[in-house]
Amino acid sequence: MGQDCIITNIDISENAAKHMDEGKPGIHCILAMPLITEMAKVMDYGAKKYGSHWNYRKGMSWMALLGSCSRHLTAFIRGENNDQESGFSHLAHLACDAAMCFEYIRSHPSLDDRPRGC
Repeated sequence: MGQDCIITNIDISENAAKHMDEGKPGIHCILAMPLITEMAKVMDYGAKKYGSHWNYRKGMSWMALLGSCSRHLTAFIRGENNDQESGFSHLAHLACDAAMCFEYIRSHPSLDDRPRGC
């Protein structure tokens, strides 16, 4: 990680709340903010399509999400930057699907239907 990503202790005000971030990576270096913004647009699109921002929290087949990941990645590899249906980046769709899968490891392990022993 570059030195430009390390937080230096800047005291904005003597009355400001204390938070010990000295030497820790800054959030601006951890997150790709343009990607996060595009992911939010994808999630907004999904909320309109499926009726709620929280629809994914109900859980679903992990393989359904992984299939979506695969389709978006394949479309991007083939040279298509944006999803034809939504108009948003395939990579943002892929990132949203991956984030949901990551969440399901904790919240819905019983829905893990990945093939075993392949």
